[in-house]
Amino acid sequence: GSGGGYYSGAGFGAGLATGAMITALPAAVAAISVAGRPYYYGNGVYYAPQPGGEYQVVPPPQGAVVSKPPPSCSTVYVGGTQNLDCNGAFYAPVSQGYKVVPPPIGSTVTKLPSGAVDENIKGTTYFTFGGAWYQPFYSGSSVIYEVVAKPA
Repeated sequence: GSGGGYYSGAGFGAGLATGAMITALPAAVAAISVAGRPYYYGNGVYYAPQPGGEYQVVPPPQGAVVSKPPPSCSTVYVGGTQNLDCNGAFYAPVSQGYKVVPPPIGSTVTKLPSGAVDENIKGTTYFTFGGAWYQPFYSGSSVIYEVVAKPA
């Protein structure tokens, strides 16, 4: 694609889905390293270099530290700690910026992160994304998702 409108807005769900492959990075990305692996970050989207010179859009890697959080985040408080919920990826403020952290167990979200996949474990449907597990519940007539410990 041309790339023009793909990188505006909320990053995930704004034209590039998790798993999408691109041949060139957008102009304003920063190189970051997470546990020794290279990634590129820009406007809330993470890219992992692939063999053959392409880049894949990936979920926010746990432990990544970025200078500014993605656009369109909401503030959530967990046990008195302020975190940011950025379309299902959670960030905690650290001295160098914002760190991708696991979603707090017990927190609820009204929509799953883009790219979440369903898994059936012992007859119960869960959704998983970026190392977090979500269990759907009804709240009145709408479905909410609670972050739960990894089912055994």
